[in-house]
Amino acid sequence: MNGIKAVLLKMKMDNGWRVIRAYVYLLLSIATLVAAYKGWFYYGSDHADWFGRSGAVVALWATMSEALLAAYGIGNISHGIGDLKTNNYINKHKPLIVIGQSLGALMIVVGTMIWAYGDLLFKLN
Repeated sequence: MNGIKAVLLKMKMDNGWRVIRAYVYLLLSIATLVAAYKGWFYYGSDHADWFGRSGAVVALWATMSEALLAAYGIGNISHGIGDLKTNNYINKHKPLIVIGQSLGALMIVVGTMIWAYGDLLFKLN
């Protein structure tokens, strides 16, 4: 009986934990960007190369966040079928989800631009 209760509790918490994990990934993306720009934890002699390479990690964290939040957007709408709890969660927390999706998309673009042109951008400063 305890196993069934644990599964039901997990199903109830999935929506909240999905958003929390998505925001943790966004914070990791921003922290990676700041750490790379400041030069923390880099190896080698060229700081600009390290900054450019960090764009891949920034984009990766943001993509992981977007993948979690996609369940509340296209994935839920395109099928026309949604779990009632998920639909209620979307209606209740719409601003939080939209902000997370927008910030995730922005960080993917920023990470990709840094990955491509990070060494040049860094040397301009």
